[in-house]
Amino acid sequence: MEIKSQSNYIRITPRKARLVASAVRHLPLERALITLERLPKRAAFFIKKTIESGIANAENNAKLSKDRLYIKQLTVDEGPRFKRWRAASRGTAHQYQKQTSHITVILDEMKESKVKIKNEKPARIATQSVAGGLKVEKITPKEEPKKGEKKIVEVKKGYREKIGMESKQRMKSNQYQKKATVTRKVIGGK
Repeated sequence: MEIKSQSNYIRITPRKARLVASAVRHLPLERALITLERLPKRAAFFIKKTIESGIANAENNAKLSKDRLYIKQLTVDEGPRFKRWRAASRGTAHQYQKQTSHITVILDEMKESKVKIKNEKPARIATQSVAGGLKVEKITPKEEPKKGEKKIVEVKKGYREKIGMESKQRMKSNQYQKKATVTRKVIGGK
């Protein structure tokens, strides 16, 4: 169940608030609150207050426990701008704007997930019928190559090899440029 809390007309620029919001987005609540306490940004205070309001909504209205909640969505939108004036030279005035933000937090309850553990080496099961109609299963491990055999591995060119090729090509062009400057000096040019 989603729980929404919103703080409107916060006197901080959305750009500065989004910087803090991206640090705690999709984190469990306890970890997010600890992170916000320690961040040396002014926006952390406002985002923390909004999250705490969402927690209170979840506990009182939806009867959810704080331990099972996480931040599903955290958005910082632009609010209206307050227009102000500053005195300038020759009796004129320059306009500037005070930005505001709307902070929206959506909390959701964590769902229990079933984790499947993968075996590194899947086993082969062979069945044999024994007298009396019983079936016996033998588990044999997956075959691995022997010490003398080589594994076939597909080699792909990575990012570093591509960079290496480019640098070799650049070196060739630099060599030709050096030769050109040497020949000019020999002939008598500058």
